[in-house]
Amino acid sequence: MYIEITHDYNVEEVANDIRSFYFRDDITVQEFTKLVEALEPERYLELHYRDVLSKVKGVLPDDLVNLLLTSRLTIGNIISSCKISDTMLQDIIDNRLHDVDGEALISNQDLTFEQFETVIKNGYEIYTESLGSMLGDQRNVEYALYVVNNWNSIPSLQNEHIDEFRYPLFNGFGSVLLSDEDCRTLFGFVRPSFSSEDLRDHEPCSEGWKRAYKWAGRSDTKYTWNEFIARHILANQDNVEGAKSDLEWLAETHSDEENYFDNW
Repeated sequence: MYIEITHDYNVEEVANDIRSFYFRDDITVQEFTKLVEALEPERYLELHYRDVLSKVKGVLPDDLVNLLLTSRLTIGNIISSCKISDTMLQDIIDNRLHDVDGEALISNQDLTFEQFETVIKNGYEIYTESLGSMLGDQRNVEYALYVVNNWNSIPSLQNEHIDEFRYPLFNGFGSVLLSDEDCRTLFGFVRPSFSSEDLRDHEPCSEGWKRAYKWAGRSDTKYTWNEFIARHILANQDNVEGAKSDLEWLAETHSDEENYFDNW
């Protein structure tokens, strides 16, 4: 059983028995630094196992990262959970790219586009389906277009079927406005038009259909995918993430029914 930390705490007390504590909320870099200073280096790995690293909000200074690396913590543990400096990030990309998870770098660090190109072409631990899912979750159209347009020149992807990447990407981009040209590039076709009744048929959550009913009623009127996104989100400004979730669920159920990506 864990003791959940939800307010001010005694750093020494937590450090002495860190396995018994759980940080519910985010902590600052300053708070994290005090906790590290109170721990013996051989116990730094517990920061990873107790999920403390993922709670740190802010960029870790280089000297703190180097201190953590004197233990059994790896640079992979750190970059998967914490933000690191631009200088250290560039050093990893230039000299230690094969020591880290490429998808973790893309997902958790603030890469420039040039850095993304380097990681996607030369990095390890990059897989078609998880990459599509990650870029879909990020709603990152620029990165997704680059991947599709350069598929045959990316070593980790070129021998895999692109539909394995497109399936989760299509679902994640259900709430993203896209031009017809970008749709053809990303998915191989233009997303269909649909009505509020279509959402009712596909949406198992009654709250999701209620959000569509607010602006469309029970109607067979067809809207382009972009029109539906715009109208649905505009009408649900009190719960934008819920509205986006409706559209992503629609994308997933619709693509499953139509077998859009069954070639892999």
